[in-house]
Amino acid sequence: MLQTAFGFEPQQSLQLDAMCNDKVDHTIMGVLLLHFAKLFGGVINFGGALLPPLSVVMEQDMRLWEEGNWEDVESYFSEMVEGISGKAVSIKYEVGNGRTWAYHVADAAFLKAWLEHPNFHMIK
Repeated sequence: MLQTAFGFEPQQSLQLDAMCNDKVDHTIMGVLLLHFAKLFGGVINFGGALLPPLSVVMEQDMRLWEEGNWEDVESYFSEMVEGISGKAVSIKYEVGNGRTWAYHVADAAFLKAWLEHPNFHMIK
């Protein structure tokens, strides 16, 4: 999948984690990851789905997390990132009970633009 999307299959990884959740923490992590992606010519595995703000109905009583599939929110993600430069790819996987979800992998150009997006966040 990554070979097709980005033209190479990553052979190494570097993981950054943050155990704090202020806006500045997300920004610092994003800037560091952008630096490393440019330095090493790599991609960013967000380690989860970059979710847009979703309706209360979708999140009500954990319905989204317990019953939802990636297909339920994929169009919201696509709408959120429409027009953002670079490339972000949804990698789907099965979470059990026939449900699917996704995580996102993106190039440095996407992360650079994502840092300026009003819904910017990192998955920490």
